[in-house]
Amino acid sequence: FNRKSGFSGEYSVRSYLVGELHADWLDEAEDLIQTDRRDILWSDDLGQEFEDWGRSIVDLIGNMSREPLKKKVWDQFVETGNVITRIDETYPGEEWKAIRDTTMDLARMMGERLRHGEVTDKDYVNSLVDLSLMLGPHMQLDSSLRTAADEETSAIATIAKILKTARVAELSSYGAIAEGRVRVIEKIMKLTDQDDTAEQELQDSLTEAPWLINPLWSPISANQTLSTIRQKFEVFFKNRTGDAISLASFTESGKRPDFVLSSDDYGLQIIEIKKPHYKLTNDDWDRIQVYIDQMDAFLSDEGNEEFRKIFKRFVVTVVSDEIGLTGSQKKAFESYRFEKALDYITWNSFLLRTRTMHQEFLEEADRQKRLTIK
Repeated sequence: FNRKSGFSGEYSVRSYLVGELHADWLDEAEDLIQTDRRDILWSDDLGQEFEDWGRSIVDLIGNMSREPLKKKVWDQFVETGNVITRIDETYPGEEWKAIRDTTMDLARMMGERLRHGEVTDKDYVNSLVDLSLMLGPHMQLDSSLRTAADEETSAIATIAKILKTARVAELSSYGAIAEGRVRVIEKIMKLTDQDDTAEQELQDSLTEAPWLINPLWSPISANQTLSTIRQKFEVFFKNRTGDAISLASFTESGKRPDFVLSSDDYGLQIIEIKKPHYKLTNDDWDRIQVYIDQMDAFLSDEGNEEFRKIFKRFVVTVVSDEIGLTGSQKKAFESYRFEKALDYITWNSFLLRTRTMHQEFLEEADRQKRLTIK
């Protein structure tokens, strides 16, 4: 019946629908069959009405076929992802029935829409179940807030329940973030074990994930003051030394910087990143020393008093597996470390430190959630 693609149940209809229609009237009063006897003259008024009728039947059968197919896919999804058990274990007890129901609805919404090949992919299905478990409390919180807002008065008990649901939602999100970060750290740790890993690959990784160096650093939206100081310092450095430098922030990638410039609650952060198994040389330190001297001069300049009010100090972080410094370079390096103006970390040590911090956070978030939902 010339039904175009995009209708409900199309896959079932085109793949499995078989039938026979008796329409002897097509060639009784007027022959509406084409000369080759393979099709109908749909342009005729009667043909158009027949086409409309046929399309409605196809749509009806398509809609009818969806439910059994959806149920079959959902049953497979539940089995592959152990959905019911995981939801019950994550949000147990009668008190959290609403969150369980909402989480189940989310899982069903995603599971029923999967194709056959997807619903048997355990990793893919588990990722959708994880997403449902994380979003369930948020969806229930939104529903509770809307319900409370529609009521003329809201009892303290209702508010307390909402706050408790909000706590579960918050911990679910934080736990998912921490779990994702732990996976990223494990992947980077494998990358650092490879001798042929390029320095640029790791530079890009840290630019996009600064929390690898320090769990408190995040790739937040560009700070206008930091962007200004980067631009001003590049000009200042060129005027003072005659050399042009390129600075990167944790909000951009795709360029090869001399070093990364960022900021935190304590001031500016200058991050020098070397590839794994690299030994920092005297030449490397001489270049870093120039950065330190020029940044100190920049912040001390009378014209940069406003910057100095915001960034009262700066710290240099060096990521390198070995230190091969000698003589005055070694003494300067050790002096800056003693004064807490320089932080030196190896790839393994900072990844292990970051992984431990996130793992502890993940475990604590899970513990708090268990306490909250008891």
